[in-house]
Amino acid sequence: MRQAKSGKGSAIIEFTLVAIPLIFIQISIVEICRGMWDYQSLAQGVKGACRAAATHGAGCAGTACAMTVGQIATTISAYAIGMPASALNVTLTSNAGSVTCNPLSACTSSATVWPPAGGNTAGSDIIISG
Repeated sequence: MRQAKSGKGSAIIEFTLVAIPLIFIQISIVEICRGMWDYQSLAQGVKGACRAAATHGAGCAGTACAMTVGQIATTISAYAIGMPASALNVTLTSNAGSVTCNPLSACTSSATVWPPAGGNTAGSDIIISG
């Protein structure tokens, strides 16, 4: 008479066939969440900087209420939690021209007024892209 074979080896194979895709799915979910968090952080930073520039923009160039490129870069860094300023490239655009901060940390000490006098009238577009 023959003895029945034990199923010890098949359990390991079944576990391996199920575990590998599950680990892949788990890692993928974590990485997608990190990407969404980075996107949301950058969007929040740009939104906060646009709001600050818009409220200080109209009629303020050359006076104490005007914002500088350094203040805007600092505002983006403060709102974009988890995003290192050395890894961000940001362009500030108005009707009077644009300023590129490549990387953002290079502009934190800039004293250039932005938006410039020609681009800070009411109704002017302020574009910050990152």
